[in-house]
Amino acid sequence: MTWTDRLLAIVNKEIKQLVRDKKTLALVILLPLFLTLLFGISYAREPVNVPAGIVVGDSRYAAKVVLNRLLSDRTFNIKYFLSDLKTAKFYVEKSKIMLAVVIPEGFTEMVEETHKAYIVTIIDTARRISLPEILMAKFEKIVLDCEDEISKELYMRKRVVAKVNIENVVDLVGGEPSMVDLVAPVVLGIMTQQVPLTLASISIVRERERGTLEKLLTTPIGRIDLIIGKLIPFLFVGVAISLGSLFLLIMIGATFKGSYIDIVIVSFALGLASLGVGLFFSVLSTNQLQAMQFSTFFLIASFLFSGFVFAPEAMRPELRPIVYTMPLYYYFECTSNIILKGLSLSVSICYLIYLFVYAFIILAFSFKFMSRKLE
Repeated sequence: MTWTDRLLAIVNKEIKQLVRDKKTLALVILLPLFLTLLFGISYAREPVNVPAGIVVGDSRYAAKVVLNRLLSDRTFNIKYFLSDLKTAKFYVEKSKIMLAVVIPEGFTEMVEETHKAYIVTIIDTARRISLPEILMAKFEKIVLDCEDEISKELYMRKRVVAKVNIENVVDLVGGEPSMVDLVAPVVLGIMTQQVPLTLASISIVRERERGTLEKLLTTPIGRIDLIIGKLIPFLFVGVAISLGSLFLLIMIGATFKGSYIDIVIVSFALGLASLGVGLFFSVLSTNQLQAMQFSTFFLIASFLFSGFVFAPEAMRPELRPIVYTMPLYYYFECTSNIILKGLSLSVSICYLIYLFVYAFIILAFSFKFMSRKLE
C-alpha cells in the first residue's frame, strides 16, 4: 500500500465517522452556516427606532419643517419632547436616549434674517462602535433635506430667493473614547461568560466519559448537590477573571469611572446565567468535543448579537428578540454605563434584573433536565 493509499484510507475513515455522527456534523457544518445566514438577514438594513429626544424652542414654520422630518423618519423614535438643552444632555448622559436634537429659540428668525441657522445634536458615543457615525450621517442627510424645504418655504412666504444653510453643532457625550475604552465592556463580558460556560458544559460530560459519574451518584451526595458543588467554583472563577481582566485593561490605559462593587454584582449575574447555559449544553452533549463546540458557537453568537459592534436598532424588528436571548447583551448595557460614564448600577437596574431573571430561568430549566438525565 502506497503512502497515498494510506492517506486516502484515513481520510475516507474520518469522513464516514463524521457522517455517522449526526450531531457533530450539524455542529461543524450546519450551525456556522445558520449563524452566517441569520447574521446577514438580521443586519441587512439601516437602523430603525433609535430612541431619541427633541427640544423645540421655536414654533414657527422653519422649526416645524425640521420637527416633521424627524418625526417621519424611521431611523429615529422621538420618545421625549424635552424642555431645554441641559435636560436633553442629561437624558443622553443617563442613557435614556442615544441622540437629542435641539432646535434653538429664534430658529425661524435666523433663517429669515441671515438665511443661516444652527441645530444642536447631542449624541452618545460611549456605548456603540459604529452606530454614532451612522446616526450622524443619517441626521446630516435630514438637515440637507430641511435646507431645501425651508428655502422653498422662505420663497413662498417672503418671496426671498436664498439658499438656507443650517449648521449642525455636535455635542459628543462621552467625548471621543479610545478603542480600548470601547472594547473594555465586551472584553470583560466575554471573559466572564466563557470560562464558567465552558467549564460547566464539559464538567458533567467529562465525569460521564471517565465513568466516575455513576460512582459519585452511589455516594450519599445527591444529584442537586453534585451539580451545585461543581458549579460554585466555576462561578467564582468567572468573577475573579472579570476583575483581573478589568485591572489589566486599566493598566494599559482603559478608562474606568464607575464602582468595582457594581462590576462584581453584574459579573456575578452574568456568571450565573453562563453556568445555566453551560449546564444546558452539557445535557445536549454526548462528549466533551460537542460541549466545546456548543460553547464556542454560543460565544460567536453572543459577540455578534450582543449589541456591541452592531446595535439592536440596526436589526430587523422581527429578529431583534435574538439579542434578548444573549446574557452578554444585558451585561454590556450595564457595564458600558458603569465603566465609560461612571453611572451607578441603579441607572441600569432594569438590565440587571433582566439578567438575574434570565439566569434563574436557564438554571431552573437546565437543573430539571440535568437531573432527569442523571436519573
